[in-house]
Amino acid sequence: MTLDDLSQPEQVVLLALVGLMARMDGSVSQEELELLEQIADEIGPERFDAARDQAAALSDGSSILRAAGGVERQEAREVVFELVYGMAIQGTIAESEAALLNELAMLWQLPQRVGAAG
Repeated sequence: MTLDDLSQPEQVVLLALVGLMARMDGSVSQEELELLEQIADEIGPERFDAARDQAAALSDGSSILRAAGGVERQEAREVVFELVYGMAIQGTIAESEAALLNELAMLWQLPQRVGAAG
């Protein structure tokens, strides 16, 4: 499955999670910006812009996780989780990032990959 195969709601969740993860450590790295460019390239500018605008409307982690609960396709869950997880392991995983990853893994019935302390 590619990012282009994700439905619009799944792409919204992806971008919301990427944005949330980027904000958790207090700065947006060059790698995170490159990931956003890669996502935009894969899904196309119109779909990216629409998903980005809808993702921006999800105001906090709780609303993003509620939206993530609506992702039903297991393959889509795995693709989104892999991207968010890959983003988190670029540097040191902060406690807040570890907690988000573990909560998302539980929500989506995926194996947890990080300890409680990160």
